[in-house]
Amino acid sequence: MRTYLRGKVTLLFMTLGLLLAVPAVALAAELFTSELDAVTPNAVTVEQGGSTNFNIGMTATGNIASTITRSNASTATVDTAYSLNNTGAVSGSTPSSAFKFYSSGTGCNPGGNCDVTWDGAPTPYSVEASVSVASTTPVGDYALVLSDSANTTDLTNPSVSGGKLSDTTATTITVHVVAPTPSDTTGPDITITTPPDNATYLVNEEVLADYACTDPSGVETCAGPVADGAAINTGSVESKSFTVNAEDTLGNPSTLTHNYTVRRYDFAGFSSPVDNPTVLNTAKAGQAIPLKWRLTDNGSPVTDLAGVTVTAVTRSCTTGVEGTDAIEQYAAGSSGLQNLGDGYYQFNWKSPTSFANSCKTLTINGIGVQQQAYFQFKK
Repeated sequence: MRTYLRGKVTLLFMTLGLLLAVPAVALAAELFTSELDAVTPNAVTVEQGGSTNFNIGMTATGNIASTITRSNASTATVDTAYSLNNTGAVSGSTPSSAFKFYSSGTGCNPGGNCDVTWDGAPTPYSVEASVSVASTTPVGDYALVLSDSANTTDLTNPSVSGGKLSDTTATTITVHVVAPTPSDTTGPDITITTPPDNATYLVNEEVLADYACTDPSGVETCAGPVADGAAINTGSVESKSFTVNAEDTLGNPSTLTHNYTVRRYDFAGFSSPVDNPTVLNTAKAGQAIPLKWRLTDNGSPVTDLAGVTVTAVTRSCTTGVEGTDAIEQYAAGSSGLQNLGDGYYQFNWKSPTSFANSCKTLTINGIGVQQQAYFQFKK
């Protein structure tokens, strides 16, 4: 009898030892969800009153019954449409199609459970989803929870023994609600570096256009008379304009024009006693005013200027004027063009007495550019 009992006890301990020697087996596979697209994982940004699209990834880890096969698979769905109301409460709807999870037939343990797999593993299933936010949702961060208990995922399992697919670990996607970006109703900002406004160039001088357009919504078109970096028109002596037209991707237009002058020679302006704009020269009407200047051509004096003409038109005595300066020297009388040598010239222009108590813009023509000076005539 003692021998029998001793044998029973020995068998019991041997059986317990065998059970303890069997490794613990996982009883379930766990669904794992994640937000696939964000630079910061599991986070999306939405403007108040707007919506955004994102992708939800679905995988699984752990063990599942070997009898759960692809033709008899566990399935999982996830909601694809989420919304935040005016208090920030999140709700989900529109479940996705069902995605299969099943035994891989590998990594099986004595309990009959094997590593879980899915179609295309290890690449996650990708589910297109969207989240919309009410215009009255306060700016801030909100939690979009993906789990079976949050009713945003749903699982089905075949009626077999062993490990099943479960979703007990929730995934939280942070929804950043931000204020809307102000609507863009203006055209692109245009910068014309060359030609600068009111620039002066010589005939046939090579001048390369330099302009650009920028806009927060993106620039659709940005075009000038020539392409950026190409030569502008300096082929004739005259006043010219350079206009750039632009349009952004929303259809908002803008335009910018710079004026420039092309002249035959390099004219540094009038010399004393006449001041150049924007100074207003004050003179006595009826007096002969000596107009003096120097002309050069690429640094060399121009010595063959044949003649010039002078015109005067009424102008404002204040607009565009910065200071005044009296004519300190008058000429003895009117004269034709005087060639003083080395590119220096003088033309004595006798002002009419009828100009008294008026302001004029004086323009000298015939030197390859219409050079101007401002005058106020007194009695």
